[in-house]
Amino acid sequence: MMTVFSRNLLPGFALSAICAALVACGSGSNNLTDPVSNTGSSSTCGASNGLCVTGQLVDEPVTGINYECDTVANVTTAEGYFVCPNNSVVTFFLLSSDGKKKVTLGTAVIQPLIIAVPDPKTGKSKAEAQLLQLSPLDLVSGAGELDNLEGTDLATTKVLNILRVLQGVASTEEFQLPAPSKRIVVSSAARDKLNLLDKDFGAGGFSSTTTLDETFTKIGITLPAVADAKNHFLAGQRIMLAGLYEAPGLVFSVQRAIDDVIETGIVGKNGDTIILGTNNKQEDKAIESILLLLDRDGRSIGLGQEWKGITQSSPTDSSIPKNVTEMRSKIAPSELVPVSDGLGFSLNGKVKSGFKFKVINKDTLLDDGFVEIYEGTNRYGFISGHPFIYRSLFGLPETTPVSPDLLGKWRRLDKSGQTASYVGSVNLERRRRFDPLLDPAAWKTLDTVKSGEKAIFPLHFKLTFKDSDVSTSGGCSLTGGCTIGSAGITVLENGNIISDMDNNCSSVDANLVDKVSAQQEYRLGAVSAIFPLSGKYYISPVILFSRIPGWEKFYGIMIGDAGRKTRIDISGIQDGLISMKSFENDKTDSSKLSEAAAEWLNYPLSMASFQTTPVDKTGQFPKSYGIISDISLQSCYSPAIKP
Repeated sequence: MMTVFSRNLLPGFALSAICAALVACGSGSNNLTDPVSNTGSSSTCGASNGLCVTGQLVDEPVTGINYECDTVANVTTAEGYFVCPNNSVVTFFLLSSDGKKKVTLGTAVIQPLIIAVPDPKTGKSKAEAQLLQLSPLDLVSGAGELDNLEGTDLATTKVLNILRVLQGVASTEEFQLPAPSKRIVVSSAARDKLNLLDKDFGAGGFSSTTTLDETFTKIGITLPAVADAKNHFLAGQRIMLAGLYEAPGLVFSVQRAIDDVIETGIVGKNGDTIILGTNNKQEDKAIESILLLLDRDGRSIGLGQEWKGITQSSPTDSSIPKNVTEMRSKIAPSELVPVSDGLGFSLNGKVKSGFKFKVINKDTLLDDGFVEIYEGTNRYGFISGHPFIYRSLFGLPETTPVSPDLLGKWRRLDKSGQTASYVGSVNLERRRRFDPLLDPAAWKTLDTVKSGEKAIFPLHFKLTFKDSDVSTSGGCSLTGGCTIGSAGITVLENGNIISDMDNNCSSVDANLVDKVSAQQEYRLGAVSAIFPLSGKYYISPVILFSRIPGWEKFYGIMIGDAGRKTRIDISGIQDGLISMKSFENDKTDSSKLSEAAAEWLNYPLSMASFQTTPVDKTGQFPKSYGIISDISLQSCYSPAIKP
């Protein structure tokens, strides 16, 4: 049995669709200066040594670290990038200024996510490697299993000591910048001091904190305290897992054997199969649709929907939906609401405990239990629910065993949160990731500009939304659609995006309460990237409106998913100018960006447009998407000047 359900309005979750969607998940470049290697380098990576893989070394992005892999020898770039052949082994090390001494940090195997990417010109797919982000956790054997850095085991000790060295050799000026403009740049002074080493310092030396401290104290480098290095790293790691995740209510399923069904999305079965006849069966199943945004603080914003009903193959009763696709299209969903803003993943990518959504009954509007994702590991932005999907995504042979705790699992709990009914698999995909580094040349805050210069952030503006309803009722325009309303938006200094519901440009406290009006503000998303283009700087936001009291009319609106990326021109803000456009290629000239208006999608309404009667579908569809018809700076916005 194979069921495929897709539509150009919504992303599917078939493997090929997953892969195509991720191509656009990257981000822009910057104006930061790349470091120059202090020794001979070679950066050849091509046909002779296999597929080239672009990676990024992070605590914060680490600039100027030497690395070798296969025939490649170079230093990490301004954003911490390196390039190696696939399946090679990369070694990272600090090299002294005279090139005679080195401190080896560790090694890692280059095995990134390999996906099939459709060529826009030919339509044929080709294998491409996605960005591989490595941290000290990847340089130490066994550290990939750590869910925190609290232990006294050897792996934890090594990781913490590598972090101390990286932070200890960092340029003070760069390292003291606040996130998201902070990076680790190996200082020339530190390289000079490495000349004084008696001998090379091998990776095994990180096993002993005492030996490490004695060695670096002797050459005049003071390393940070263990607790300080750990806390700095953990704060930075939140951005590594941040982004927009989705498990859509669309299903791609393949039955390979009686007891082996591959299902994408989040699908589960309740109880035993009921046999209706020799070739008939009826199942009580549930489909969950989840949209989850983790901002730069690792705090979650989310929403979702649940469908429950009967599926049947080879039906004798035409009133029973044949499969989960028909079930989803004929049954009105219940709403899913995150139980907290703490949903997410541990240091090693494992699902955090308490990853739950409350189910709101569609008829009574009362709580009706919980949907809980209780197991699974986030790897490169994916949680896979079946060994076949896991192996396919990560290029593993069919015979490779997949540990059960790597696979995504969910359960439907009752109101008490104790008893499970539906259980099944989870396939969750990161649709957009966030750049860990936003170039301080354009990310202007009071901490990054010089004395007498104006900051841009926090930035306060207003967005006006129009849907695609061109009926003449209710004041809608035949050409412009219906105006939904305007929303005040604040982009904070740390790159997160929150509401400004009373449009007063006031600062907020740690709980997002307006310090002037006491208005509760709400998390909306984050800036995914900042990039230069034709002499201008743009930011690319990702925004999701959850159910916000007083802003119910915006509920479900999503801006900046992989298919509807947007760009905001911030170059003229200090002169009172701001604009927002689509972040897609121009349809007539692919070398240019489109000048079309930025688009939005209402996620729950887009799902509802598939349901009930044709008349209802027609009514829902034009309200499920539209454009941002206007962006303007708030009248209260006044860029601050650094004293």
